[in-house]
Formats: sequence, structure tokens, C-alpha cells
Amino acid sequence: MPKKLKPAGRKPFEPTTANRLLVRKLAKAGWTQDQIAEGMGVSDETLRKYFRYELDMGNIEMCSTIESTLYEIATNVEHKSCVAAATVLLKAKGGDEYRETKRTEITGADGGPLEQRIQNVDVIDTSKLSFEERDTLAKILESATEISEEQREEFEAEDDEQEE
Repeated sequence: MPKKLKPAGRKPFEPTTANRLLVRKLAKAGWTQDQIAEGMGVSDETLRKYFRYELDMGNIEMCSTIESTLYEIATNVEHKSCVAAATVLLKAKGGDEYRETKRTEITGADGGPLEQRIQNVDVIDTSKLSFEERDTLAKILESATEISEEQREEFEAEDDEQEE
């Protein structure tokens, strides 16, 4: 009679009602998924696979509790933090007009995608140049990028005109 083989690996995880309640409670308390998984002795993947609903609901309950508390503080003019709480609520819930960050979307012609043009530039491998050649090249580049006093005055005059 052939030997029976033992099953390989662990038994599949089977969540209990107590596990589900614990995960939801910890998610509501603000624990991260990594912290909850470690505390339960399971992997992150196992936690998300078996407790997705509890994680989502715990997070929703946490946010709801925080928002309710913040609302209570914001609407209580006697509370010392009412202005700060009202500011946070308006930034989060009041729409774009209350946000500090404005979003700008940049598009190409007629609302299409931006065009990208890549221009090949010749590159000089200076490691192949002698010291004298590098020194000469540096002087050429310096003179090519220098702006004369006359050019500088023209640029400043243009800037002044644009400011007016």
C-alpha cells in the first residue's frame, strides 16, 4: 500500500467573526494595514484578501468620526480651535475656492496632448581633448556666452517696457 503524502504548506486561513470585528475596530482606530496584519500574524495580502470589507468600513468610520468631531469644534464659537477646525473643513469639503492649491491642466493645441520634440545635440567628449584643447574650448564657450554691455542695456530696456 502506498504511503499517504502530507499536504504541503499551511492550512488556508479561515477568518472568524472575532477576527472581522478586530480588523474593523483597529482600522477605525487608525491602524495601518501593515500594523493590523502584523498584529494578527498574517501577511498583508491575506489581510486584504479576507478582510477588504472590514478594512474599508473601519476607515470610513474613522473618517466619519473625525469629520463629526471637527464639525462640532468648528461650529462651537466658544471652542478655542473653532477657526482652525472651520478652516480645515472648508479646505477639505468646500471645493476649489477654499483650497490653497490650485490645479492647472496644460494641454496642447485644441485641447490635445502636448507635443514633445527631442532635438539631437552634438556632444563633445572632452576626455579625448588635450589640456590645451580643453582650455581653448573653454575660452571659445565663454566668449560665445558673454553679453556685451550694449546688449545688456537693450535687454534691460525691454524688461522695463514689459513691466510698464
